[in-house]
Amino acid sequence: MTAIPRRVFALGTMSAVTAAALSACGFSGSSDSSESSKTDDAAATNEADAAGASEETSEAAAEESDASSGGGSGKHTIVFEVTSDTATVADITMTSLDANGNISQEQLTDEALPFSKTVEIDGAVIFDASNANVLAQAKDGTDITASIAIDDNDPVSSSGSGQFATAMAQASN
Repeated sequence: MTAIPRRVFALGTMSAVTAAALSACGFSGSSDSSESSKTDDAAATNEADAAGASEETSEAAAEESDASSGGGSGKHTIVFEVTSDTATVADITMTSLDANGNISQEQLTDEALPFSKTVEIDGAVIFDASNANVLAQAKDGTDITASIAIDDNDPVSSSGSGQFATAMAQASN
């Protein structure tokens, strides 16, 4: 679904809800109770239609979210990498989701460089990429680069330099 049809659909839904709310106020300009009853019935129908439309919109958004995050099939893959031209070891902290979708953190001390670790997450898990990051600090060199790649997306990387150089890379949606 493209953005314009969603907006048109949303405007139509908002119009139906607004009409229902106005008609529910009870002003009909008539003292005949049958007119009031017809207005109330119309308001109830409009509210039911709006609720159904809202539910359909939520379901469509959930399906689109699953499709964009690869949910429902296969696996998500997170690749953490730490490299350096001068350092041979680093302290590394990786935050991601475990195989079941729970946030997890792993700290490694004096890890040999270059370093790489791949984590796989069930594709049915709702996955927020911003939960994944890597922090690295060089122990014996003057530069370090940390990167993180999720699924087939381009990696996000960060570099630091100087004594005890530090770099942090955080994925984004």
